Amino acid sequence: MTGNADSPELSGLVDPTARFELLAEGFGFAEGPIWRTRTNDLLFSDVINSRIHRWSDADGVSVWKAPSNMSNGQTLDPNGDLLTCEHYPAAVRRTFADGHSEVVAHLYEGVELNSPNDVVCRSDGSFYFTDPPSGRSATWGFERPQELPVNGVYLVRPSGRIVRVVDDLVLPNGLALSPDESVLYVDDTTLGEIRAYDVAADGTLSGARLLIGGMLTGVIADGVPDGMKVDVLGNVYCTGPGGIWVTRPDGERIGVIEAPETMINFTWGGPGYDQLYLCGITRLFRLPMRVRGAGVPGTSAG
Repeated sequence: MTGNADSPELSGLVDPTARFELLAEGFGFAEGPIWRTRTNDLLFSDVINSRIHRWSDADGVSVWKAPSNMSNGQTLDPNGDLLTCEHYPAAVRRTFADGHSEVVAHLYEGVELNSPNDVVCRSDGSFYFTDPPSGRSATWGFERPQELPVNGVYLVRPSGRIVRVVDDLVLPNGLALSPDESVLYVDDTTLGEIRAYDVAADGTLSGARLLIGGMLTGVIADGVPDGMKVDVLGNVYCTGPGGIWVTRPDGERIGVIEAPETMINFTWGGPGYDQLYLCGITRLFRLPMRVRGAGVPGTSAG
C-alpha cells in the first residue's frame, strides 16, 4: 500500500489505501517505461538483456524489440514516434510507426556521446537528453573509455543540431518538463538532488536552481533519484529512498509514495492517463492515482 511521509496533501494525489499491482516480472533491469495511447500499451526497456518489452492488459508482456542496443529511457515525439536512449552504441534513436528507425543523436562536435540515459520532448519537436557514462561500464553497456569529458544534458533542435545546455552535473539522469514546458527538471543521482531550469522559447536554459536535495541515504538499494515525471498540477515525481518523492513546483516536498521495493523509473498511462506504471529492478507494477499525468497522450506534448 502507499504511505504519506510528510503531508495530507499527498492523499489528494493518491489514495493512501491504493496498492501496487504486480503486472510482470523476471527482467534483468527494467527501465524506460512509456505509455502509447494510440495502441493502449506500454513499452519498457530491459537494459541488461538489451530488449524492449511491450505490455498490455489484453496481451500481457512480450518482447517488442531485441536486441535494443541496451536501450534505457524512452518518450514519444509530437508525432507519436518513439525516441529511445541507447547505451551501445551511444545514441538516441527515433522509431516510426511503420517500424523503421533512424539515429537522431550520436556525436557531439564529432565525438561519440557517453551513453544517453533519459529523454523528454517539447511540443515543437526538439528534445533534451541526459548523457552520463553509465553505458560505458560492463554492467550497463559495453566497457570502453569515455570520450567526452562532460556528463552533460543536451538539446536536439528540430533541425537536428545538438546543443549542450548543462555541463556541471556529476551524474545527470532523469528529466521532466513542467506542463507548460517553461521549466526543465533534471536529477543528479550522485548528488541526490533535482535541479530546475527556466526554458526559453528556443530551448536554451537559464536560472539554474536547486528544487530539492537530500535524496540519498548512502545505501543505493534504498532508492536514488532516477526516473522523473510531472502531473497536470505541476507537481514533480521522482524515484528516491523509500519510493516516489512528490514535490511542489516551488520545491516544497509533499510526501513519499511508499513502494514495496526499490523503484527505478515510471510513467503515467492508462486510458485516463491517471495510473503510474513503475519499473522495479526486475518487476513491473501499476498504481492507480487521483491525478492525471502531464504531457504525451496525443501527442504534441499532450
